[in-house]
Amino acid sequence: MKKSTIVIIGCVLVLLGLLILLPNNRGQKELDWTPDYGLSDKKPLGLYVFNSEVKELLKDRNVTKVGNPPLEYLSNVLGDTIYPPHTFIYINDHMTWDDASVHEVLNSVKGGMTGFISANYFSARFLEQLNLNTYYSRQDSGVVKLKVGTQKFNIPSQQDLQHFTRYLKLEKDTFDVLGTIECKIDNENSNFIRVKLGKGLLILHSSPAVFTNYYLLKSGSDKYVEQVLSQLPGKDIVWVTNEKESGSISNAPLSFILSQEALRNAFYLILVGAALFFIFNAKRKQRIVPVIPPVENTTVEFTKTIGNLYFQEGSPMELLIIRSSFILEKIRSEYNIPTDKMDQEMVHMLTMKTARDIQKIQEMTDILRNIQNNQVQDPKTILVTFDNLIYQIFY
Repeated sequence: MKKSTIVIIGCVLVLLGLLILLPNNRGQKELDWTPDYGLSDKKPLGLYVFNSEVKELLKDRNVTKVGNPPLEYLSNVLGDTIYPPHTFIYINDHMTWDDASVHEVLNSVKGGMTGFISANYFSARFLEQLNLNTYYSRQDSGVVKLKVGTQKFNIPSQQDLQHFTRYLKLEKDTFDVLGTIECKIDNENSNFIRVKLGKGLLILHSSPAVFTNYYLLKSGSDKYVEQVLSQLPGKDIVWVTNEKESGSISNAPLSFILSQEALRNAFYLILVGAALFFIFNAKRKQRIVPVIPPVENTTVEFTKTIGNLYFQEGSPMELLIIRSSFILEKIRSEYNIPTDKMDQEMVHMLTMKTARDIQKIQEMTDILRNIQNNQVQDPKTILVTFDNLIYQIFY
């Protein structure tokens, strides 16, 4: 990978990291008050704290969490006709059960089970089967006054969000009031009731917000929750978490990573880095092309070899004749200068084309003329001089 490519990838990754980290330094995030009621939700209206402390809140009880909807749980685990004396609890903002689930829940209670349901909104089928009505009363102060039996609890509340505004009333009088809520000054309404159904009990509660993270961490809320749960009979508690409906807990492999902000940011950063890597390496890598050196001109080496051969054999005149033939051919082929007349015109033209000293060219021309006319007096000396002139003019 080229150095420039590495620098580009590094700069992009640094920018992405800054974009991810900058939002975390802009002050406290605005709270998300969505009523998710998820077991792993750390939002104000999640059940993370309750899920962590449920064994402490239900001391000396066996708590089993079931993630299926009520119909599936009751059909597969308890059977169709025989209901063991378990107590099941269900806490959510909305009761999203279908008619079949409502029918199975009520039948299980009639068969001997105890059901505890805490919700703001009950399904229409459920209300119809019990002749139950829910009423709304606006919260007038930032402190909610709750009562279980004779014990009173004052819980700080978000008045503008109206988390404690529902209360319950049955058309018939066959129910016990276990707790009340003061929605307006000196106006108590039942928010915690117990209904006898067949061999079992149905305990209803219309203030599920007390079980959420925000309120369990408030002063007095934990004591109220303990008092509410103390009304549940039996040692075996089955918590129907309704995870599949709420979607708060997922079985997907990446659910935990995506639920944690730091891990989620790191995961996205890895994905972006991998994408950049593949983008910059998408082209097929080519093998290194070997460097093929150009064909060398061996004319000089050949001439030297021939010269040495003739010089050693003691035939300098023959060598002069051969070398003069090579030079004349070179002048004709490379410089397009005729050599039939080795006169001043040839000297002038060769000087212009080679840009060499005219005196050296004149001296070489005289030697060529003498070789051609066989007028060389000292071949050995002339050979050395001629060789030097050739290298100075042509090489």
